[in-house]
Amino acid sequence: MSSITVFEASRKIDHVHLGQGRVTIGRNPSSRIHLDDDQVSWDHAVVEVAGPGYRITDLGSTNGMKVNDLPGKGWRLEDGDLISIGDFRLQFTKDQSATHYYSGSERTMAVRGLAGKMQNPQSVDEDILTRVRDQPPAKRWLDDLFPAIAWLKNYQKEFLQNDVQAGLTVGALLVPQGMAYALLAGLPPIYGLYASTLPLLFYALMGTSRQLSVGPVALDSLLVATGIGVLAQTGTDQYLHLAILLALMVGVIQLLMSVLRMGFVVNFLSQPVLTGFTAAVALIIAISQVRHLLGLQIDSPGGFFSSVKATIEALFQFDSWTTMVGIGGVVFLLVAKRRRLPVPGPIALLVLSTVLSRLLSLESRGVKVVGQVPEGLPSLRLTIPSLDEIQMLFPLAITLACIGFMSAISIGKTFASRYGYRVNADSELRALGLSNLGSHLAGGFPVTGSMSRSAVNAGAGARTQMSTIIAVVLVVLVLLFFTPLFYSVPIATLAAIIMTSVIGLINITEMHYLIKVKKVEGIVLLTTLLATLTFGVSTGLMAGIGSAMLLFIVVQTRPNASLLGKLPGTRTYRSLERHPEAEPIPGLAILRIDASFYFANAEFLRDTLAEITDSPKPPHTVLLDASAVNDLDSSGDTAFREIYRDLNRSEIDLFIAGVKGSPRDVLMRSGLYEEIGPQQFFYTVDAAVKRIVTQRKIKNIPIGEATNVR
Repeated sequence: MSSITVFEASRKIDHVHLGQGRVTIGRNPSSRIHLDDDQVSWDHAVVEVAGPGYRITDLGSTNGMKVNDLPGKGWRLEDGDLISIGDFRLQFTKDQSATHYYSGSERTMAVRGLAGKMQNPQSVDEDILTRVRDQPPAKRWLDDLFPAIAWLKNYQKEFLQNDVQAGLTVGALLVPQGMAYALLAGLPPIYGLYASTLPLLFYALMGTSRQLSVGPVALDSLLVATGIGVLAQTGTDQYLHLAILLALMVGVIQLLMSVLRMGFVVNFLSQPVLTGFTAAVALIIAISQVRHLLGLQIDSPGGFFSSVKATIEALFQFDSWTTMVGIGGVVFLLVAKRRRLPVPGPIALLVLSTVLSRLLSLESRGVKVVGQVPEGLPSLRLTIPSLDEIQMLFPLAITLACIGFMSAISIGKTFASRYGYRVNADSELRALGLSNLGSHLAGGFPVTGSMSRSAVNAGAGARTQMSTIIAVVLVVLVLLFFTPLFYSVPIATLAAIIMTSVIGLINITEMHYLIKVKKVEGIVLLTTLLATLTFGVSTGLMAGIGSAMLLFIVVQTRPNASLLGKLPGTRTYRSLERHPEAEPIPGLAILRIDASFYFANAEFLRDTLAEITDSPKPPHTVLLDASAVNDLDSSGDTAFREIYRDLNRSEIDLFIAGVKGSPRDVLMRSGLYEEIGPQQFFYTVDAAVKRIVTQRKIKNIPIGEATNVR
């Protein structure tokens, strides 16, 4: 008989015996029911007794395959071996003294408390099991730095077909998108391909998401154009120099954030802010591409509304051939999305428009083309910025670092949730930082995760980041052998690719939901949207974050406070305003505060109670329902003391119900608990009401035994 002992750090937290059968070690309690739908839950690994040893099978990369179809032999282990799952270790031992067995072909043991304790995992690839017996610290550090080591070591040949298919698809899509987004950033198209080489390779080796596709994206490209556009003239060497330096600074900032474990910064970008910001950016991108799409001869005005005005004024001066290519490209891509062509729409459009451009000599007809594109791979170069350049680029760099990280981590978490594994925020910061450093070395501009390419990657069946490595190989081959073919690519075609790509950034459904469900959040959304359109992306983002924080402060300083009454025939007390059927108790004011009690809202509670006690018919007793108070600081404690003394002077009794452990500890340490009196504290509102009713002998209220906290 053998067994598995589960440890967290040095503490034993569970023990399970192994018979002849299978035991599933799960990360969360939902693993207990993973076989009900005949699908693997993914959040676990299976342990089988196999002869004298065990077989460990990782289910994290099966893409929803049935248990019986699971390929591969997994990991072979013997008695005494130790493996790790994130922060947890499993020790396999002989156990002759076992007195009970687990039987049956399928059984699940969920590691208790694991879901709540995995907030800061040490392993950057939590679902791949790694042998750590006698492993030197340097080896463990290397495995942590390069998650690819684990999946490469255990790579199964069954994955290769899907990864190759996904990699070729993403690589083919990346070529036209990279060129288009470089154009959007105000750079020659070739720099979009440079930004699609080393960054992807670095993320494939160090990233924790299996489906995330890193590279040039529309949002970052626009931020580059608008941010550097005020520092240098578009098309100049200085502009190009600053764009490449920007990638270096973004990478350094993200690496520092990773070292300082600052993944939490994404919490400051709330959903209303992000939705409004991305919608505004989509509109700015769209209006900036109309001139390329229609061949309009206009300058690039500074703001969105100026661009709209200039575009409308020049609208009837469009170039007919350019318009046919541009509008035709948009229609083609929209139809391709619905028809699901065997190749990605952008690559099909790129090939078709290039062929037509050569056959019809579109350049001689006034259609702008990409022109001469340098051959070969980029030369690697590290450029150290001057102090003046750091000061100029720092605000833009930190904006890009935070937005890029939030975009990538949200995409990564989306696919991790869908396919049943985990991504680590701080590890993602490190991978993205190194990806941007790689972009700088290759002569590219800032990069991050792309939702559209990640969706294509996942849809094509990507199992690991091997698909990204395949995509890099394809881009490298294009740079080495096929760049002369890009000479005739119409600029209008690239504008069409950008226009159709940004359509998805405007989430009308989400905007309607936020405005409908929470009108105050709708105001934050609209504030961010309008500020971004009016004042630019950086100012608009800051305005959105500021409005969201202002809303948070307002909510915290003026929390919801409700007078409660008893629902007939129950022991339940609910808001008198929301539940008209609730019955108030004569002479008793039951007040519930729905927030922690601290310096920001201490006066609000005092003012709320003053309104009640200063009424023409003040209550003889106040009962505070503190069940929603999770914390109490010194200011809150002081306010509580003053409230108690004010009520005492007015000869109004104070009772408190539902005080949680942390606030009670503060009250006891300050001496207020003893000053008020332990007999005034109760577990529940109902228990307190019964005691009050008994004391005051209020008629027609059920009287029962009260249990106070002592």
